Amino acid sequence: MHAHLDEQSLDWFITNLRNFDNLSVISDSVDLHSSSRNIELAANCDSIIPFIGIHPEIFARSENVKTTHEKLDEMIAALGRKVKFARGIGEIGLDPTYGLMKDQEYLLRGILSLAEASRIPITFHCRETIARILEVVSTYSLRSKILFHWFAGSESEMKKMQDGGIYSSFGPSILFSKRMAGLVKYSDPRFILAETDAPTAIRSLIDAPSTPFLVDSVAFKIGLILCISYQQACQLLETNATRYLSTQD
Repeated sequence: MHAHLDEQSLDWFITNLRNFDNLSVISDSVDLHSSSRNIELAANCDSIIPFIGIHPEIFARSENVKTTHEKLDEMIAALGRKVKFARGIGEIGLDPTYGLMKDQEYLLRGILSLAEASRIPITFHCRETIARILEVVSTYSLRSKILFHWFAGSESEMKKMQDGGIYSSFGPSILFSKRMAGLVKYSDPRFILAETDAPTAIRSLIDAPSTPFLVDSVAFKIGLILCISYQQACQLLETNATRYLSTQD
Protein backbone atom coordinates (compact mmCIF):
# COMPACT_ATOMS: atom_id res chain seq x y z
CA MET A 1 0.00 0.00 0.00
CA HIS A 2 2.94 2.39 0.24
CA ALA A 3 6.30 2.62 -1.49
CA HIS A 4 8.29 5.17 -3.47
CA LEU A 5 9.00 3.62 -6.85
CA ASP A 6 10.20 6.95 -8.22
CA GLU A 7 13.41 6.40 -6.24
CA GLN A 8 16.26 5.42 -8.55
CA SER A 9 17.30 2.54 -6.28
CA LEU A 10 14.08 0.73 -7.24
CA ASP A 11 14.50 0.96 -11.02
CA TRP A 12 15.41 -2.74 -11.12
CA PHE A 13 12.23 -3.59 -9.23
CA ILE A 14 10.07 -1.73 -11.76
CA THR A 15 11.73 -3.65 -14.58
CA ASN A 16 10.79 -6.95 -12.91
CA LEU A 17 7.37 -5.95 -11.58
CA ARG A 18 5.67 -6.95 -14.83
CA ASN A 19 6.63 -10.55 -14.08
CA PHE A 20 4.46 -10.63 -10.94
CA ASP A 21 0.80 -10.63 -11.91
CA ASN A 22 -0.35 -10.84 -8.28
CA LEU A 23 1.52 -7.74 -7.03
CA SER A 24 0.46 -4.12 -7.39
CA VAL A 25 2.14 -1.22 -5.63
CA ILE A 26 0.89 2.20 -4.63
CA SER A 27 3.74 4.57 -5.37
CA ASP A 28 3.48 7.66 -3.18
CA SER A 29 5.04 11.01 -3.93
CA VAL A 30 6.87 13.60 -1.83
CA ASP A 31 6.98 16.60 -4.17
CA LEU A 32 5.98 17.80 -7.63
CA HIS A 33 8.87 16.04 -9.34
CA SER A 34 8.14 12.64 -7.81
CA SER A 35 4.43 13.14 -8.51
CA SER A 36 5.21 13.56 -12.21
CA ARG A 37 7.58 10.61 -12.12
CA ASN A 38 5.01 8.29 -10.52
CA ILE A 39 2.37 9.26 -13.08
CA GLU A 40 4.89 8.49 -15.82
CA LEU A 41 5.80 5.10 -14.30
CA ALA A 42 2.14 4.12 -13.97
CA ALA A 43 1.47 5.00 -17.60
CA ASN A 44 3.96 2.29 -18.57
CA CYS A 45 3.05 -0.36 -15.99
CA ASP A 46 -0.46 -1.34 -14.93
CA SER A 47 0.84 -2.73 -11.63
CA ILE A 48 1.86 0.74 -10.41
CA ILE A 49 -0.84 2.86 -8.76
CA PRO A 50 0.25 6.53 -8.73
CA PHE A 51 -0.43 8.82 -5.79
CA ILE A 52 0.59 12.47 -5.95
CA GLY A 53 1.45 14.69 -3.03
CA ILE A 54 3.83 17.04 -1.26
CA HIS A 55 5.42 15.65 1.89
CA PRO A 56 6.20 17.94 4.86
CA GLU A 57 9.87 17.04 4.42
CA ILE A 58 10.09 19.78 1.80
CA PHE A 59 10.33 22.28 4.64
CA ALA A 60 13.63 20.74 5.70
CA ARG A 61 15.20 21.40 2.31
CA SER A 62 17.47 24.41 2.17
CA GLU A 63 15.67 25.94 -0.80
CA ASN A 64 12.35 25.85 1.06
CA VAL A 65 13.36 26.98 4.55
CA LYS A 66 11.83 30.42 3.97
CA THR A 67 9.04 29.34 1.64
CA THR A 68 6.27 31.91 1.39
CA HIS A 69 2.56 31.17 1.26
CA GLU A 70 2.59 32.49 -2.30
CA LYS A 71 5.16 29.84 -3.24
CA LEU A 72 3.12 27.16 -1.47
CA ASP A 73 0.04 28.28 -3.39
CA GLU A 74 1.98 27.78 -6.63
CA MET A 75 2.94 24.25 -5.54
CA ILE A 76 -0.66 23.41 -4.62
CA ALA A 77 -1.93 24.72 -7.96
CA ALA A 78 0.68 22.68 -9.83
CA LEU A 79 -0.30 19.58 -7.87
CA GLY A 80 -3.95 20.24 -8.68
CA ARG A 81 -3.19 20.04 -12.39
CA LYS A 82 -1.93 16.48 -11.87
CA VAL A 83 -4.93 15.15 -9.94
CA LYS A 84 -6.73 13.87 -13.04
CA PHE A 85 -3.77 11.59 -13.80
CA ALA A 86 -3.54 10.13 -10.27
CA ARG A 87 -5.32 7.35 -8.40
CA GLY A 88 -4.81 8.99 -5.02
CA ILE A 89 -3.30 11.86 -3.03
CA GLY A 90 -0.28 11.12 -0.84
CA GLU A 91 1.76 11.25 0.91
CA ILE A 92 0.78 14.43 2.69
CA GLY A 93 0.63 15.34 6.35
CA LEU A 94 2.36 16.93 9.30
CA ASP A 95 5.62 16.13 11.08
CA PRO A 96 7.34 18.15 13.84
CA THR A 97 10.66 16.68 12.70
CA TYR A 98 10.62 19.15 9.82
CA GLY A 99 9.62 22.19 11.88
CA LEU A 100 7.60 25.12 10.55
CA MET A 101 4.30 23.60 11.62
CA LYS A 102 2.35 26.70 10.64
CA ASP A 103 3.57 26.44 7.06
CA GLN A 104 3.11 22.65 7.03
CA GLU A 105 -0.52 23.09 8.01
CA TYR A 106 -1.02 25.79 5.37
CA LEU A 107 0.26 23.36 2.72
CA LEU A 108 -1.83 20.49 4.10
CA ARG A 109 -5.00 22.56 4.07
CA GLY A 110 -4.35 23.63 0.50
CA ILE A 111 -3.99 20.03 -0.64
CA LEU A 112 -7.07 18.96 1.30
CA SER A 113 -9.00 21.63 -0.60
CA LEU A 114 -7.95 19.82 -3.77
CA ALA A 115 -9.07 16.55 -2.23
CA GLU A 116 -12.51 17.99 -1.49
CA ALA A 117 -13.04 18.48 -5.21
CA SER A 118 -12.04 14.90 -6.00
CA ARG A 119 -13.04 11.54 -4.57
CA ILE A 120 -9.74 9.70 -4.75
CA PRO A 121 -8.18 8.17 -1.61
CA ILE A 122 -5.69 10.01 0.60
CA THR A 123 -2.57 8.76 2.38
CA PHE A 124 -1.27 10.67 5.41
CA HIS A 125 2.19 10.88 6.91
CA CYS A 126 1.36 11.26 10.60
CA ARG A 127 4.45 11.04 12.81
CA GLU A 128 3.41 12.40 16.23
CA THR A 129 0.56 14.33 14.60
CA ILE A 130 -2.38 11.91 14.41
CA ALA A 131 -4.66 13.94 16.68
CA ARG A 132 -3.94 17.20 14.88
CA ILE A 133 -4.45 15.71 11.41
CA LEU A 134 -7.80 14.29 12.54
CA GLU A 135 -8.77 17.77 13.76
CA VAL A 136 -7.80 19.36 10.44
CA VAL A 137 -9.53 16.66 8.38
CA SER A 138 -12.75 17.16 10.36
CA THR A 139 -13.04 20.70 8.98
CA TYR A 140 -13.25 19.48 5.36
CA SER A 141 -16.06 17.78 3.46
CA LEU A 142 -14.00 14.85 2.23
CA ARG A 143 -15.59 11.97 0.36
CA SER A 144 -12.26 10.18 0.08
CA LYS A 145 -11.09 7.02 1.83
CA ILE A 146 -8.27 7.87 4.24
CA LEU A 147 -5.14 5.93 5.21
CA PHE A 148 -2.63 6.76 7.96
CA HIS A 149 0.49 5.02 6.73
CA TRP A 150 3.04 3.33 9.01
CA PHE A 151 0.67 3.84 11.93
CA ALA A 152 2.55 4.09 15.23
CA GLY A 153 0.03 5.87 17.42
CA SER A 154 -1.93 4.70 20.44
CA GLU A 155 -4.76 2.19 20.73
CA SER A 156 -7.19 5.00 21.55
CA GLU A 157 -6.14 6.91 18.42
CA MET A 158 -6.58 3.79 16.34
CA LYS A 159 -10.06 3.18 17.72
CA LYS A 160 -11.08 6.76 16.96
CA MET A 161 -9.76 6.43 13.43
CA GLN A 162 -11.31 3.08 12.69
CA ASP A 163 -14.65 4.12 14.17
CA GLY A 164 -14.58 6.78 11.45
CA GLY A 165 -13.67 4.29 8.72
CA ILE A 166 -10.01 5.37 8.48
CA TYR A 167 -7.40 2.77 7.48
CA SER A 168 -4.01 2.08 9.07
CA SER A 169 -1.12 0.45 7.24
CA PHE A 170 1.65 -1.51 8.93
CA GLY A 171 5.14 -2.12 7.67
CA PRO A 172 8.09 -4.40 8.46
CA SER A 173 8.35 -2.98 11.99
CA ILE A 174 5.69 -5.51 13.04
CA LEU A 175 8.26 -8.24 12.37
CA PHE A 176 10.38 -7.18 15.36
CA SER A 177 8.40 -4.66 17.44
CA LYS A 178 6.04 -6.10 20.06
CA ARG A 179 4.29 -2.75 20.39
CA MET A 180 3.62 -2.48 16.68
CA ALA A 181 2.47 -6.10 16.51
CA GLY A 182 0.18 -5.32 19.44
CA LEU A 183 -1.45 -2.51 17.47
CA VAL A 184 -2.24 -4.96 14.67
CA LYS A 185 -3.79 -7.35 17.18
CA TYR A 186 -5.89 -4.54 18.67
CA SER A 187 -7.10 -3.23 15.32
CA ASP A 188 -10.32 -3.90 13.45
CA PRO A 189 -9.12 -6.26 10.67
CA ARG A 190 -11.38 -4.49 8.15
CA PHE A 191 -9.19 -1.39 8.31
CA ILE A 192 -5.62 -2.68 8.18
CA LEU A 193 -3.29 -2.69 5.18
CA ALA A 194 0.27 -3.82 4.51
CA GLU A 195 3.18 -1.70 3.27
CA THR A 196 6.97 -1.47 3.17
CA ASP A 197 7.69 2.25 2.56
CA ALA A 198 10.43 0.96 0.22
CA PRO A 199 13.18 1.86 -0.34
CA THR A 200 13.36 2.95 3.33
CA ALA A 201 15.99 0.81 5.04
CA ILE A 202 14.66 -1.32 7.92
CA ARG A 203 17.90 -1.42 9.90
CA SER A 204 16.54 -3.77 12.55
CA LEU A 205 16.31 -6.34 9.75
CA ILE A 206 19.05 -5.40 7.29
CA ASP A 207 21.08 -2.26 6.70
CA ALA A 208 20.12 -1.88 3.06
CA PRO A 209 17.26 -0.34 1.06
CA SER A 210 14.05 -2.33 1.33
CA THR A 211 11.88 -3.42 -1.60
CA PRO A 212 8.13 -3.93 -2.00
CA PHE A 213 8.75 -7.69 -2.01
CA LEU A 214 9.11 -7.40 1.78
CA VAL A 215 5.34 -6.93 1.97
CA ASP A 216 5.03 -10.70 1.70
CA SER A 217 6.65 -11.06 5.13
CA VAL A 218 4.41 -8.32 6.52
CA ALA A 219 1.31 -10.15 5.27
CA PHE A 220 2.57 -13.43 6.77
CA LYS A 221 3.14 -11.73 10.15
CA ILE A 222 -0.32 -10.14 10.06
CA GLY A 223 -1.73 -13.63 9.59
CA LEU A 224 0.19 -14.91 12.61
CA ILE A 225 -0.98 -12.01 14.77
CA LEU A 226 -4.62 -12.41 13.75
CA CYS A 227 -4.45 -16.23 14.00
CA ILE A 228 -5.40 -16.75 10.37
CA SER A 229 -3.54 -18.45 7.53
CA TYR A 230 -1.20 -16.63 5.18
CA GLN A 231 -3.73 -17.12 2.37
CA GLN A 232 -6.52 -15.67 4.51
CA ALA A 233 -4.32 -12.70 5.44
CA CYS A 234 -3.58 -12.00 1.77
CA GLN A 235 -7.28 -12.17 0.93
CA LEU A 236 -8.13 -9.85 3.82
CA LEU A 237 -5.50 -7.31 2.75
CA GLU A 238 -6.57 -7.46 -0.89
CA THR A 239 -10.21 -6.91 0.05
CA ASN A 240 -9.29 -3.96 2.26
CA ALA A 241 -7.02 -2.47 -0.41
CA THR A 242 -9.74 -2.74 -3.06
CA ARG A 243 -12.20 -1.00 -0.77
CA TYR A 244 -9.68 1.74 0.10
CA LEU A 245 -8.91 2.43 -3.57
CA SER A 246 -12.53 2.49 -4.68
CA THR A 247 -13.76 5.89 -5.84
CA GLN A 248 -16.49 7.41 -3.75
CA ASP A 249 -19.94 8.15 -5.20
